[in-house]
Amino acid sequence: HRTVPRLRRPVARRLAEAPRRRRARGNGDRMTNTITGKIDALMEQVAGACGDLVEHVTIDETEVKPPRGKVCVWVKPPEVAWPYAGAENELSVRLVFVAGSPWAQASALPLLLAAMDRLVASALPVTSAEPVGFTRGDATLAAYQITLNEI
Repeated sequence: HRTVPRLRRPVARRLAEAPRRRRARGNGDRMTNTITGKIDALMEQVAGACGDLVEHVTIDETEVKPPRGKVCVWVKPPEVAWPYAGAENELSVRLVFVAGSPWAQASALPLLLAAMDRLVASALPVTSAEPVGFTRGDATLAAYQITLNEI
């Protein structure tokens, strides 16, 4: 029996708010729910596709702290496009796979490549991957930015 890595979402901070006025539900609410639903489904798919190589998938950049032998995946905010008026929105998403630690970068590349192989083998529309550095504190960790089209 295998467990799926945990998904991490930022915790809402409790801030004092002014009372809100009632407003009619418009397309903004529907669009927000649609995009949020697509991102949640994508996070589940990435965690399932990469399996035990991934520690967690998150939308919060501050949660990216890969332990030894694991990859953390950060889902960047999506690009939104509408192909024509009244159409369902299309999202292009970039994932950042991060591995290694400041003192152990040599083992990060094979781990990142193995996780990307699993992602490409899944049904997700992977279009490209490029090496990038992920800055955490004073250190830069090994990372790849992967582009997915039209989720």
